[in-house]
Amino acid sequence: MLVDFRVKNCLSYKDDTLFSMVAGSRLRKWKDTHTIQFDTLRLVKSAFIFGPNGSGKSNLFTAIKVLRSLLFNFENLNNVKQLRLPYQPFKLGSQQDKPTEFMISLFFGRRFI
Repeated sequence: MLVDFRVKNCLSYKDDTLFSMVAGSRLRKWKDTHTIQFDTLRLVKSAFIFGPNGSGKSNLFTAIKVLRSLLFNFENLNNVKQLRLPYQPFKLGSQQDKPTEFMISLFFGRRFI
């Protein structure tokens, strides 16, 4: 299960941005039915992403899809001599020379990865 996803220097995300499934302390009423307890961590079962137009909702999903593509096509990427990664850095400012960074935290079985 996804715990969190971090992205930096990708599309409209210049700085380190976090999407977390960790339940906040204010979630009390539906805590028993809408969350899952893993050791000391309580995660929500579902999440919604909302905001005004142009706020980066689609770019977050695109960043997740890029990471997913890199992970699931890793074997194919290793066999290509001219490797062309889907690199789309933040275009404003001096971020174009810096790498795009992804990080995910997962619970797999009963282990935190």
